[in-house]
Amino acid sequence: MNKLPRQTQRTGWWMHGQLPGMFHISKMELRHISEYNIKTTDYIEKESQKFRSNIEDYIKSHKLDDEQEVGFTESVSEEYSMLHSFFPVVLRYSILVSSCSLLESTLTNICKHLDSSSKFTVSKEWKDISINHGALNRIKIFLNNNFKISIGESTQWSSIKDIYEIRNCITHANGDISLMKDPEKTKTIIKKQAKNGVSLSEFNIIQINDKFLNYSNQLLVYFLSELESACKENDILGPPHWP
Repeated sequence: MNKLPRQTQRTGWWMHGQLPGMFHISKMELRHISEYNIKTTDYIEKESQKFRSNIEDYIKSHKLDDEQEVGFTESVSEEYSMLHSFFPVVLRYSILVSSCSLLESTLTNICKHLDSSSKFTVSKEWKDISINHGALNRIKIFLNNNFKISIGESTQWSSIKDIYEIRNCITHANGDISLMKDPEKTKTIIKKQAKNGVSLSEFNIIQINDKFLNYSNQLLVYFLSELESACKENDILGPPHWP
């Protein structure tokens, strides 16, 4: 990721303002999001099991015949579907969107912090990079032009762009790839990421499972660590300890 020549020993390291804290807190919060997903998923599953058990107990205690059982089951089917299907989908969608938002805000804050710092003279200011490039590419241009840090050369970059394509479909089309500008592109990415826990329903709606959420968050944490290392190599950060 670091395009500047590396030195075996850095004698000019210095602790630069808030940057170490930005990396530390963002990686911590990504891990918190993963923990939140585990605990919330567990709660939803327990409530779903309790609901199923209550249905079975009611049927037995009231000695419902087959016709009555069908009628009763249908009467509570919407509530069961909410617990068993709707809640998990909303949770997983929101987890992925939150993780991507955290990464994007962290990288943007890092760029703005470097842009406004009196310690550096940047050749291309943040405000001069058009928002039409998109958030990730704008960050990429700023770091590369000013500090020779090419996040596009990260081993995680291609996968991060895949995650963002999936996130964009969820955010702007509620997971319906037919509403995307280039549905075939999105479908290709989903096939590529299928091994990590992404699929399409019969109605072309994106489905993600816990495996994909764990994969995504671990990848984002690794990417931030990789960027932090590049910053240290370029004397943007001080020794690897904080505070």
